[in-house]
Amino acid sequence: MGGLVEGDEGVAAGDLAQAGVREEAAESLPAFDRPALVVWAADDRVMPPEHGRRLADLLADGRLLEIPDSYTLIPLDQPAQLAEIIREFTSSTTVQRR
Repeated sequence: MGGLVEGDEGVAAGDLAQAGVREEAAESLPAFDRPALVVWAADDRVMPPEHGRRLADLLADGRLLEIPDSYTLIPLDQPAQLAEIIREFTSSTTVQRR
């Protein structure tokens, strides 16, 4: 007999609600018109690089940088490289005030 195990109804409803929130958030990303830096771990198996590419593509002014020899936790795997990437992005990016 397939379906939910007794007591899992709340979990399934929560998963559906989260999926709806993610979908709604993704639909609003193209309207974000500020420079955005997406830093992704090139060797991430939990969140594959394709996810980072899609995220950067959804942003009107998105820029993707993949960090080699890094996994899910970039700040732990490559902290100096991440800091340098963020420093370069923030110093080279200008945003007009609204």
